[in-house]
Amino acid sequence: MRRSLSWLRACAAALLLIGAPLNAEAEPRKTLVVGVVDEAAPCSNRVGPLYEGYAVEIWEAIASQKGWPYRFEPVPSPNAAVSMAASGEIDVGVSCLNQVPERLAVTNFSVAISSDGLAFLSPRENSYPLSALLTGMVGNGLLLRSLCWLFLVSLAGAVLLWLSYGRFRSKDVECATAQGTFIKGWMMLLMGSGTYKMSDCAGGILLVLVTNLFRLVIVSIFVGATAKTLIRESVPVDGNASEILASKLADGVAVDAQTISETWLRFKLEQLPSGAREAAKVEPISGDEQLIEVLRSGVVQHVLADSSRVNYLHNQVLSSSDRSRYAVSAQVFNSTPQGFVFGRDLPETTQRQISVAIADLRFQGVIDAMVNRNP
Repeated sequence: MRRSLSWLRACAAALLLIGAPLNAEAEPRKTLVVGVVDEAAPCSNRVGPLYEGYAVEIWEAIASQKGWPYRFEPVPSPNAAVSMAASGEIDVGVSCLNQVPERLAVTNFSVAISSDGLAFLSPRENSYPLSALLTGMVGNGLLLRSLCWLFLVSLAGAVLLWLSYGRFRSKDVECATAQGTFIKGWMMLLMGSGTYKMSDCAGGILLVLVTNLFRLVIVSIFVGATAKTLIRESVPVDGNASEILASKLADGVAVDAQTISETWLRFKLEQLPSGAREAAKVEPISGDEQLIEVLRSGVVQHVLADSSRVNYLHNQVLSSSDRSRYAVSAQVFNSTPQGFVFGRDLPETTQRQISVAIADLRFQGVIDAMVNRNP
C-alpha cells in the first residue's frame, strides 16, 4: 500500500513539473511591452499619457480577458513597430499593421483585425469643361427620353384639342395663319404658360389639365436627369492606373511616412517611365496636422494613406468648413490584411492565444463595434 502511495506521489510530482512550464508559457508572468504606433488614427494614437484607437481597444480587451500585465510604449511608425518586434524590443506591436510579404518574412503577425486599401485625399473639382457637360447630357438616355416624351405628349394634347374643339380661339393664341396658331398653341402646352386660354369649354379645359399633369411628371424626370448630369458626384478613380498615378505625382503627393503607403508609392514610382519619375514630387510626412497642412497650403495636391486613415483625416482633422473642399479622388483597391505584430521572444503559445482571442472578438461582432466607435 505504501509503495502504491509513493508511486502516485511520484507521478503527481512529475505531472506538476511538466505542467509548470506549460502554464508559465500560456500565462505570461512578466509585464508585456506593448508598442503602440503613434499618429495612426483611427487605429492607434497617443494623446498625452493616454493611448486610443480601436486597435488599442482590441488589445486592452484581450489583455483584460487573459489577466496579462502589460505596459504601453509609443512607437513612431508602423515600420518601426515591425523592426522593434523583429529585434525583440517589444513583445507586441499594436496598430493596423499591414501584413505584406516583406514584413511577414522577418516576424510573425496575428490574424487580421481588419483589412484596408489606400486612398488619395485631394481638393475637390468645382468646375467641369462645357464640352464634358454637353457630352454627359447627350449620353444620358433618361434625359433624352424624357425630352422626347415632353414634346410628344404636348403635341398629342395640341392635336386632340385642335381636332376635337376646333381652332384655338383665344386672341392670345390666334395668329395670321392656322399653322401659326397651332404651333403657338403647341408651344404653350409644351411650356405650360397661358394654357387656361386655350379652350373655353369643359371638355377642352379637361384635356388641357390632363396634358399639363403629364407634362409636370415628365418635366420632373427631365430636371432630375439634368441635375444628376450637371452636379456630378466625385467618384474615385483607380489609383493603380499608371497615367493617373503619374498625374498625381506631378501635382505633388504627401505620403504617410514609414508606412505601407510609402512603400507602395516608392514601388510604383520605379515602374513609371523616366520622365514621370523625374517630374514626381513625393513628400513623406508624419503626423495628422502636418499632412493636412501641406495639403491645405498647396505644397502638394494629394495625400496618400490607408483608406481608413484618409477618412479620419477628412472627417476629424480637417475643419468643418474645409471638408466640402476635399474628397477622395482615387483609391487603390488591392487591400491587405492588418493585425498585430509579435515580438521575436513572445512564446508561440501566447501568439496563438492572441490570434484566437481576435478571431473570437471578430466572430462576436465586438471588433466591428469598436471600429464604428472610432470613425
